[in-house]
Amino acid sequence: GHYCPAGSSEPEKCPAGTYNPDTHQEECTPCPGGHYCPTGTIDITTLVCPAGYYCPAGTKSATEKPCAAGSFNPLEGQSEEAACQDCSPGKYCAKPGLSEETGNCSAGFYCIGGSTTSKPTDGIKGAACDPGYYCPDSALIPLL
Repeated sequence: GHYCPAGSSEPEKCPAGTYNPDTHQEECTPCPGGHYCPTGTIDITTLVCPAGYYCPAGTKSATEKPCAAGSFNPLEGQSEEAACQDCSPGKYCAKPGLSEETGNCSAGFYCIGGSTTSKPTDGIKGAACDPGYYCPDSALIPLL
């Protein structure tokens, strides 16, 4: 968790995003993808990126890179934003950093996928049911 830069009289803590498990080192090692490294990290084995987030190399904290609202990531230790999946059709993901979908699209509405609300109105991620159609709870498309 420390390093000794050339010419230093005292060891310095490794900056966030790096770690050092060894002694007598002049620099710290970048934190590998799938992990996070707060200031002074010695051992990364327990610092696995949590579900709902992704941690590319050099990540400083567990919550630095959340999956966006409208998406979720059920797996730990992910290093790429691609691990964040769009919310399924008929479901919604209300906020960033989710490890599972928030819930079903509301009756009277349909959710195409990637919705951030149970009652979407943007026409892109979903919308209110059109007159003459029926949209039950968790509808993917309006039904006749």
